[in-house]
Amino acid sequence: MKRVAKILLLLLLFMPMKMFSQSYSALWKQVEAEQKRDTPRSAMAILDKIRQKAEKEKAYGHLLKSELLYICTETSITPDSLKPSVARMVAKEEKIRKKDPVLAAVYQTVLCRIYNRFDISSNHYEVSRNYKQMALQNPALLAATKATDYEPLLIKGVDSRYFDNDLLSVIGYELDEYKILHDYYVKTPLRSAACLTALQMANEHRWWGTRELKKSEYVQQLDSLIAEYGDLDVAGEIAVSRYEFMERASDVTVEDRVNYINSAVSKWGEWPKMNQLRN
Repeated sequence: MKRVAKILLLLLLFMPMKMFSQSYSALWKQVEAEQKRDTPRSAMAILDKIRQKAEKEKAYGHLLKSELLYICTETSITPDSLKPSVARMVAKEEKIRKKDPVLAAVYQTVLCRIYNRFDISSNHYEVSRNYKQMALQNPALLAATKATDYEPLLIKGVDSRYFDNDLLSVIGYELDEYKILHDYYVKTPLRSAACLTALQMANEHRWWGTRELKKSEYVQQLDSLIAEYGDLDVAGEIAVSRYEFMERASDVTVEDRVNYINSAVSKWGEWPKMNQLRN
């Protein structure tokens, strides 16, 4: 019996410590349970456990999610805690900027959004712009990183595959910087990504100028994109945008719209949003 006990003790000593720690899934379920009970301080204690575990294991998705949720929870209790919490995040970003530029870019994205939304300093909009610029200063590095490496902070979207599930598209869309994305993707084999980002750029000005279809520069842009990317399924997204303009155009008849729907469905019927036109 003593021999068995001794062997078991040796096994326990050589087992990795993380086998005894709770899984992230279990910890997040505990956070959710505390949120439902409306016990924010208990939730914060568990979030801090996740943060410490993730920092040790370099599980950056869990680390960032726990940090952000901790800040949100703490601020809901003590609004004045936002500034010192953000200051800690700023210090962390500065510390890792050279050592881990990809992780720093994620922090910069978060800080950009925080400073843009909250009046933390007198020049918070300028600070926000600076973080945006830093976050996207190395598109190739972000494109080489999979967004799945940052789960569960980032949730995989249905269109992620058109961007090869990269981190660049996540950050670029989060910051509404479609030109930077397009300039990068247009030089790669990812034509679908180039198409979708070009459409986003066009859509930023969709309702500027005339509402006449024949005179609309926006519609001309869409038609140029269809000419370039019409062989791809994602061109169906361009067709949907064009139809949305046609619905409000002053020089388009019901017959024109029906004819366009039939044409678009016949070409890009497999595109998921084509059901919007079918209906």
